[in-house]
Amino acid sequence: MRVLQATVANDKGGLTGYILNNYRRIDKSKFQFDFITYDDHLDFQDEVTSLGGKIYKFPHPTKFYQYYKKLKEIRDENGYEIIHFHMSYANIVPIVAAKLAGFPRIIIHSHSTGLDTPSYLVRQVKLCLHKLGKHLLPLLATDYLACSELAAQWMYPQGILKKKKHRVMYNAIDLARFRFDSTVRQQTRSKLGIPDDCYVVGHVGRFTYQKNHEFLIDVFEQVCKLNPKSLLLLIGDGPDRPQIEEKVRALNLSDMVKFLGQQKDISAFYQAMDVMVLPSRFEGLCIVAIEAQMAGLPCVCSEALPQETKVSCDFTYKPLSDSAESWAECVLEKQGVVRKDQTNLLRTAGYDSKKEIKRIEDLYNE
Repeated sequence: MRVLQATVANDKGGLTGYILNNYRRIDKSKFQFDFITYDDHLDFQDEVTSLGGKIYKFPHPTKFYQYYKKLKEIRDENGYEIIHFHMSYANIVPIVAAKLAGFPRIIIHSHSTGLDTPSYLVRQVKLCLHKLGKHLLPLLATDYLACSELAAQWMYPQGILKKKKHRVMYNAIDLARFRFDSTVRQQTRSKLGIPDDCYVVGHVGRFTYQKNHEFLIDVFEQVCKLNPKSLLLLIGDGPDRPQIEEKVRALNLSDMVKFLGQQKDISAFYQAMDVMVLPSRFEGLCIVAIEAQMAGLPCVCSEALPQETKVSCDFTYKPLSDSAESWAECVLEKQGVVRKDQTNLLRTAGYDSKKEIKRIEDLYNE
């Protein structure tokens, strides 16, 4: 069975990462994924094609007729029964195209709880479209998924929620890959030139409005005042990176902040950190927080992260309305936390990819 996945991008962020991780884990003797993208090139396209997948370059849905025409063309050629849309808000344009193109099953998968754009005006326009779109989804889709209950509430109307027509599919991970390893910790810190007595604050995420890096830098400035032997590791890239780099320079924190960019394998960096700080404005689930907890990292996160995210007892929610000083004090309270194997906790909570991928396979088989 071939399943069409929409949409992947070269930023390798949350949505694309989730789709690719499922692709790597799924039983390819039974299922094959093909992918829609708007990008001219994907760094991972060789991996996809080597595993038998296809990648289709599509026009943006704002060019509706061209998008619909391309979608109908590849459906007719390949006989796709299922299209799986991974979405951050209820943009129904591509879903209408899929309906018109004749897909028998249209799966909607909610991965967010807000709109990731810094422009207030653009955000309000998208919000209006989202509120309209979510009430039309029951007329267009056949299956309703979400990475958390909050993400379901954001995407689906009450008719779907009250009748329990939606399913929560956890953003599960390869538990063994992220398990704490003291040897890897020492190797990674040595490679990065981090002294043993340095307290390492970590953050993984794209530089966008959603992730709230500007507040993270304010918090870290206060951390440094209380503990000068501190370092901030920032993993990721994105449109807001230049202004965050400028803010770091303006606060004279350049020697204490490392911009590491996108990393192919971030598991070793979790080992090098001492605490994960995630002051996101909104999140569907936040797989980074799951990975960090599996690595035994204490976490300080905004209350925007859903309750399903918290697994470890070393996980603390903080309101974004609290001051940077208050956040810094909470971050420093995590000093000295003993890293533990969290495998059983994460597996019991439903974050073992080996189990969760079976639920995806069962979904496609229905």
